[in-house]
Amino acid sequence: MERMTGWQAIVRGLEAEDVGPVFGLPGSPGQFYDQLYDSTKLRSVLVRHETSGVFMAMAWARVMNRPAVVFGSPGPGVANLVPGVLEAYSGCTPMIVLGVRASTQLEGMGAFQETDQLGMMKPITKWAATIERTDRAQWYLRRAIALATSGQPGPVYLEFPADLGTAEAEFAPYKPAPRGVRPAADPDAIARAADLLMTAQRPLIVCGGGAVLSEAGQALTALIDRHGIPFQTTPAGRGVIGESHPLACGMVGLYRTTFPRELYDEADLLITVGSRMEEFQSGAFVLSGGREVHSDRHRAVRADGTGSRMSPSMPTPGWRLKPWTLHWSSGTMSPMPPGSSASRSDGRRRSRTPSPTHASKRCRCEAEVSSGRSTKLLDRTPSL
Repeated sequence: MERMTGWQAIVRGLEAEDVGPVFGLPGSPGQFYDQLYDSTKLRSVLVRHETSGVFMAMAWARVMNRPAVVFGSPGPGVANLVPGVLEAYSGCTPMIVLGVRASTQLEGMGAFQETDQLGMMKPITKWAATIERTDRAQWYLRRAIALATSGQPGPVYLEFPADLGTAEAEFAPYKPAPRGVRPAADPDAIARAADLLMTAQRPLIVCGGGAVLSEAGQALTALIDRHGIPFQTTPAGRGVIGESHPLACGMVGLYRTTFPRELYDEADLLITVGSRMEEFQSGAFVLSGGREVHSDRHRAVRADGTGSRMSPSMPTPGWRLKPWTLHWSSGTMSPMPPGSSASRSDGRRRSRTPSPTHASKRCRCEAEVSSGRSTKLLDRTPSL
């Protein structure tokens, strides 16, 4: 056991967690920054405005795929963090947000710059809490790290009352929190998703920002190459697979051009990976008569065979498999590779002949599977 202040315990914990730089603008240096000055492992990035600091922290976390740390002083300092924390919450970016509030002796009495900081942060974070006891600082930090990095990542907020952050207590050596705990997919949902793919004639994959944060690029590339399925990305999903890939077909949402829009509208199976498919990405939640499979770290896998309209409050589906060879330019489907199965429950083989119109507009596509990999020639001329 070692005796130290609450903020010293937080700094020791951050050192053990191997987080990124601390972005922020200090108020009273006795709150966090005096202790941070003594650290040999944590780097402090001083900003001129708290909003700049929180956006810098978000950018660092997305690039490095590790939680970043940002600090705000009481009242206006924490309030200035709100825009960046909201963006991190929307973009599923792991971030540890630290703040200071009025002391326990003066809380509710009109202390200098006192405001309801928890009330500001609760709607835009995965967890927001006040450290009520100095000796529990380590527990709060471990829980914050675990929540920020597990499931669907996001920001968390911790605040110390001014008197408790500088008070001393006995602390045991810090134990780092478990990270990256992810839910497993429902086997029944995977089976339904595979069945949807078996009957699909014009499937399309949409890759979102969650695929980038999950580092799913290699797995997605193998899936796309093996099955010859075209893919699009949301703006946040750009970069998960190189846009020079022969099956890359642009973006969804506001920034798409004519060719990606036609491909999206003509798809009879939409497979989304790592995206909530909100209004911006989905085009007002409309899926033109097709079906959807939806996979992300928060909902794992769901599969739906109806899908004429997507509801923002009722998430749609999952994932899929099964190798096949697609020749878009001729509108024919070749037999599946050896060892795969396309049999129906009655033992007969499914007929899957894709519509030639799916890719004929401004697009000539030839895809074939050879030795488990796909090669494709794509000649397209998008128009604005």
